Amino acid sequence: MPTDKQKEITTLVDDIKKSTKNNPASHDIQTSERVLKRITDGIYRQPSSALRELISNAYDADATKVVIETDRPRFKKITILDNGNGFTEEALASMICNIGGSPKRTLMGSNIGVASETDPDLSPGGRRLIGKIGIGIFAVAQLTKEFKIITKTKGSGHRTIAHVILNTNSEENLKKELNPIYRTGITRIWQQKAQDKKSHGTEVILLNPLPKTINDLSSRDRWIQSSPENYLFDDDDEPLSPPKYHIGCTVKGENRIFQKPNLPWKKDTSPKKKFEKLVTAIRNETGTSTPNPKLEDLLDNYLKLLWTLGLQVPVSYLDTHPFEVCGKDNISTYKLGNTPKSKASKVELKPNETVAKNMKLNTSGLQKDAKGFQVFIDGIQIFRPLLYKNSHITEHAIKRSLLFVGKDKPGLKHIPEEIRGGHLEFEAYLFWQPKVVPVEHIGVLVRINNSNGTLFDETFMKYPVSEQTRKKQITAEIFIKNGMDAALNIDRESFNYAHPHYQYLAKWLHNAFKQFATAHKKLGAKIRERKQLVEAVKKADNLEKFVASKIKQIKPDTDISPIKIEISNEPLINITEKRKKGKLIYESKKILPPSTQKRTTNKDTLGQIFLEEKMEAIAEVLMAYDLLDDMPYEKQESLLKDIAEIIAFES
Repeated sequence: MPTDKQKEITTLVDDIKKSTKNNPASHDIQTSERVLKRITDGIYRQPSSALRELISNAYDADATKVVIETDRPRFKKITILDNGNGFTEEALASMICNIGGSPKRTLMGSNIGVASETDPDLSPGGRRLIGKIGIGIFAVAQLTKEFKIITKTKGSGHRTIAHVILNTNSEENLKKELNPIYRTGITRIWQQKAQDKKSHGTEVILLNPLPKTINDLSSRDRWIQSSPENYLFDDDDEPLSPPKYHIGCTVKGENRIFQKPNLPWKKDTSPKKKFEKLVTAIRNETGTSTPNPKLEDLLDNYLKLLWTLGLQVPVSYLDTHPFEVCGKDNISTYKLGNTPKSKASKVELKPNETVAKNMKLNTSGLQKDAKGFQVFIDGIQIFRPLLYKNSHITEHAIKRSLLFVGKDKPGLKHIPEEIRGGHLEFEAYLFWQPKVVPVEHIGVLVRINNSNGTLFDETFMKYPVSEQTRKKQITAEIFIKNGMDAALNIDRESFNYAHPHYQYLAKWLHNAFKQFATAHKKLGAKIRERKQLVEAVKKADNLEKFVASKIKQIKPDTDISPIKIEISNEPLINITEKRKKGKLIYESKKILPPSTQKRTTNKDTLGQIFLEEKMEAIAEVLMAYDLLDDMPYEKQESLLKDIAEIIAFES
């Protein structure tokens, strides 16, 4: 028996199929829950959030290309075009009639063409679906209250146009509502013939962008007053310094350009190179204008939007996926364990062997979809602005970057099924480099189905140990293969921290960070020890040359090499045997002060070694002056001990 909602959708589908421009189908946009009603009141915080949702929709529709065009820096025209599957009449009607009730990942989704016929968790083309909540297309309510959707499916002889006008609602208005069904707007839909039957895709045209949208995208609050006739600010606005890189700006209330763009590329630069130059420009600021470059200081809101979308949408990495790093990339790789007592173990990669192959990871397989999915904004191709092969180099003691990789598929059977929220499976990495550039890349980023809205969490899910320095040197990503959807809040930009999946993930990350920190400390200690040993060898070599020159001054006429003297820890019986053979050797414990024999640290050990070298040198000089020849061994050792105590004396 069809439900009222199913009947409503069926009626709208019939109306759409009969519609024309002069006789459009008309339908109220409705929601049944107050929280969804507030979509039009600002559930998404930034313009990038709305564009992210539209790009994700295109990805779920098997698009290979999304093109966003604006009339920057004015932002009175914004269009989003993709070459995805397009909406069938059934899919469009379902979206309009059922906001917040996405058919994706359901049998209904398979029936109306928004999900695979064999697996509702996949797109018709086999991609892992990003969307689930069913409010993505209405994210544009953050940008405008009026927009058009022009959509067409492959093989269809017509395209469908939906003109949507949304209402603005307030809590006061909601209090007056008696009917539990709330109207959020109205849409008029019609169809028109299309000559190009093979074409397919969807175009969203934003009409009359909101003043806030224009102000946000044009970075109005970043521009200082230029002159009385070219003012940008109200009298009570506080002027700020303009960003270094920007798209320019217009005079307040006019279309006239007030500030020309300053971009790190030229007009004829290719789309990919433009994004590369943007990333390079930020990285090059290190040590030039600031020790720690921040996007907030260097980019206007529009360029920050490009960067943010690069981190959020399912596109390719600028150089390579971290799991595609191989032995020849000269990155030290470690494997993370999943138990509290686990220790990170070193992984030796062959020159052409990838991390994914060595550790049997398959998250990077999602990048096959990403490589077939391109996003362009005003002629700039968007990539994930994360670099591994070409990570930032500094004068840090540890010269090579470190990559810590792990995966887990916990059972969680101890948690009741109704609370558990399904299975959890993920792969993850922590990438250490001496300096993370920009600072906004410090932290952990969680990707669900190759997409995310949360950006980097610099607290590492509230890692309880201070580790201030190491925290500032880590970029981490967790790739969720299964689960975590239920832990996402409705805005997809925050998590329900109480959800079992989030709780487990946080514990795993904290354990992983602990393993990294332990390995990093040991590696640093080894490097310091090696450096100190090298310095000690240099000192000993210089001392030996110095002593040889002194002995040459004492006995300039002799060609006989001076007797080499040794201070040893060997048993007395061995020392006696060596003395019988003509070697001058002393017992260490009879010469070196007791305090220097306690090797509690590497520094203490090196100090004793160098004191031994000095005492051997002194003995050789005394021997050159013939001062030890007539002394018994006991008296020689007593003399050398007194000298050693004077050298080692600390007031």
